[in-house]
Amino acid sequence: MSTRAERTNGRWVLNGRKKWIGKADWADFLIVVAVTDPEKGSRGGMTSFLVDRGTPGVVVERRLPTISNYRPCEVRFDDVQVDDAQVLGDVGQAFIPMQNRLAIRRLEIAARCSGATARLLDMLMAHAKERVTFGEPLASRQTVQNWIADGAMGLHALRLVTMDAARKLDAGQTDIRYESSTAKVLGTELMQRVADQCLQGHGALGLGKDLPIEYYYRLVRIWRIVEGASEIHRVTVARQLLKSGVPW
Repeated sequence: MSTRAERTNGRWVLNGRKKWIGKADWADFLIVVAVTDPEKGSRGGMTSFLVDRGTPGVVVERRLPTISNYRPCEVRFDDVQVDDAQVLGDVGQAFIPMQNRLAIRRLEIAARCSGATARLLDMLMAHAKERVTFGEPLASRQTVQNWIADGAMGLHALRLVTMDAARKLDAGQTDIRYESSTAKVLGTELMQRVADQCLQGHGALGLGKDLPIEYYYRLVRIWRIVEGASEIHRVTVARQLLKSGVPW
């Protein structure tokens, strides 16, 4: 977090650079988090601003190609001036709302993993019933049966965890870091495994773009990193458990 916002002549002036900013090249406005008090850092020194993309000094330099169709942008801020009315929330208090929004995004990813995993399982089961090798359908192979059973059990657990987190959020619970981290890790790692097995089960068909399997395979590899890598979420879960115990 190196982008700065300094108070000058009654306005805020932003300078810095951001990378991996999704959809910045066509968004009408950006939510920019900048350091307003370097000494306080995340404890009262970060502020959010609403910045119109067409504001002088806002430069979307390029889209960053990735392994999927997800192409975030690199954005530069050169003496970008904004008014007090464009401060989002309170000055210096951007960190907690930012974390809360990330928790919602993690639940969104978990929900998307749930839907994609269900589709992958449907495709695997349909293909396993139709594809015959050495006189027997793939569905008769114990390995394929294990893939299907493990995937279905994992999907059931993922749905329950995601719905539990969403229920707590809807009820007004402000801290769902444990629940959202758990849902995101379970969802992305389950989908990664099922996508790999579905691709393997389809053989050469799984490699081609006639089917969406390879797309899901690449997409979930991104999801295991964006909105916090799985390793970071495990640290978050462990710290909360060590501090407060098991939350039930």
